[in-house]
Amino acid sequence: MRNAVTSLVDTATAEEHALNRQCEELLRSVPDLRARVPGHIAAALPLLTETLARRLGRPADDIHLLTVSGAAIGVAIAAWNTAANDLSEGFVHRHRRLLDDALAHLESGLSPRSTEDRTASSMSETGVDGCPQPCGNLPSAPGSAR
Repeated sequence: MRNAVTSLVDTATAEEHALNRQCEELLRSVPDLRARVPGHIAAALPLLTETLARRLGRPADDIHLLTVSGAAIGVAIAAWNTAANDLSEGFVHRHRRLLDDALAHLESGLSPRSTEDRTASSMSETGVDGCPQPCGNLPSAPGSAR
């Protein structure tokens, strides 16, 4: 999921980045719009679950896929709520970094420790695939990096 977000941002044209910044500014500056964003993010749950199901060759009603999709949607809402009032220079970039960090936290198994703590101790707590235990047992899509 992190790679998909990064890919969308990295492949956007300068015009698309400018339009995205304008949309983000509008969504953050109009209280009625800002209040509706979490609901719109949550509405993406079926699409995200169906996409994961197709990619992993599993049924869309698989509870594990629904759990991962719901957690990812929750991460996106948390990132939005954390950054919703930030309109200072570079806010879009900071929001993307916050979202990436939150998705990394989800990938790590939701350890309550800080990102710095996870990085410092990752050598002693990772499985053979480099993923903190027990999330190393979660399926990943072919060709995806954790």
